[in-house]
Amino acid sequence: MKNKIIIFLSVIFLVATLNFISAQGIEYPQCCPLANNGAQCVAVPASECASNFAPTSCDSVPSCQAGVCVNIQSGECIENTPKIVCENSGGLFKTEAIHNIPECQRGCCILGQDTIFSTEIACKEAASKEGLNFNFREDITTSNACLGLSLTDEEGACIIKTDFETKCKRTTGKECGAEDSESGFVDLLENYVSGTSLTTEFFQGKLCTADELKTDCTKSEKTTCYKDDVYYLDTCGNRANAFNSAKYNTPLNSDYWTYIQNPSDICAPVTGGSSSAKTCGNCDYSSSTKCRSPQAEDPKPTNQQANFENICGDLKCKYKGKTYQNTESWCAQMSGTLWEENGPGIKLDLDGNYLISKDKMFNPEKYNLPGSEYVTQECYEGEVLNVQCKGQREQVCKQYEQQGRTRAVCEINNAESCTTLKNPTKDKCNALDDCYWLSGSSPIIGGNKDEGAVWSITKEELEKE
Repeated sequence: MKNKIIIFLSVIFLVATLNFISAQGIEYPQCCPLANNGAQCVAVPASECASNFAPTSCDSVPSCQAGVCVNIQSGECIENTPKIVCENSGGLFKTEAIHNIPECQRGCCILGQDTIFSTEIACKEAASKEGLNFNFREDITTSNACLGLSLTDEEGACIIKTDFETKCKRTTGKECGAEDSESGFVDLLENYVSGTSLTTEFFQGKLCTADELKTDCTKSEKTTCYKDDVYYLDTCGNRANAFNSAKYNTPLNSDYWTYIQNPSDICAPVTGGSSSAKTCGNCDYSSSTKCRSPQAEDPKPTNQQANFENICGDLKCKYKGKTYQNTESWCAQMSGTLWEENGPGIKLDLDGNYLISKDKMFNPEKYNLPGSEYVTQECYEGEVLNVQCKGQREQVCKQYEQQGRTRAVCEINNAESCTTLKNPTKDKCNALDDCYWLSGSSPIIGGNKDEGAVWSITKEELEKE
């Protein structure tokens, strides 16, 4: 089959440009999250808006904030997508520039004899549909370079021979057969004399421990980290297959010590805190594990693991009596923001609907007090990172909840939507997301602008908590 290149093109959402309305000679931008005709985040007259009409620009409406929408199924990344449009379609909304989002970075996906220049998510999806194993090369950053790859970019055992000795290195066929490869292999030879004839032979998909190759490389209990997984090393220092203590004692002519295998074919993914971390090296970052040296919270090694240098370490965080998954975030408990029966922050579902009534959240004598400041916290590889929202309630922490996981975001406290309301009444005010009417007074609004700050909590500090 000839190599082919499939480039996933992103469809750019074109959001209608903002119009301006005039009231008493003053012009205001306007935004409608949902128009009567079904359009989202567009500038229309208030009479044509189905919900939450805001006399402000759409950039100032949290649900209409534009960003990058990541399709977690296909791997497609779409820029300039309103937040509400992205999340309603099941996408992952990101505010970073697209070149800073790991899920959007493209590389070369090798599927059998074909190549696809795509994201890693799209590569996995294509491999699943075609029933093929895949190799994703993130170091290949152009479609032309991806197209030029051949089967010789697959890894295997490279046998290096002279008249006096034979060595083996796990590498690609292209490197094994390159004209200038001799200089790179000389360091492997113990008795090399300048001018000595050197030949190489490549065995695609084979390990240097394969019994049929008759090398001096055999199995060892030593391990190494590679792409977040735990791998055995052979006695020649080559990476073998992903760690599986139950397969270590299988003979050298077994598939485990003969052929290169995907970690997923060797053992089930290890989830954070699972005892299988002692026996399997197929770590799963999405399930809070990553290859690292053992730490106090990790399962203890068994007698089968004399050299227990690496493990699928638990990346979850334990904080104030709760356990959080890696990358999970939540609103911190800060003075003036907490209501005891429901925890800190402003809780919403994925559609942006409040899960707690405004009468509780905006009680000015107890919770979310004017002038209070918010902090979001995120579990990142076992540590809790803290991000200060802008001060004086210019930003508030909103906590979105889905399937037992939480995601906290510092969002603009849109005071303008309260102060620019025409002929304000209690019902009109309370219909706006960020406004609440106190009896006999004006709506609660935000305050001064302060820049945010970032800091982290170490594991030692977490234990004290």
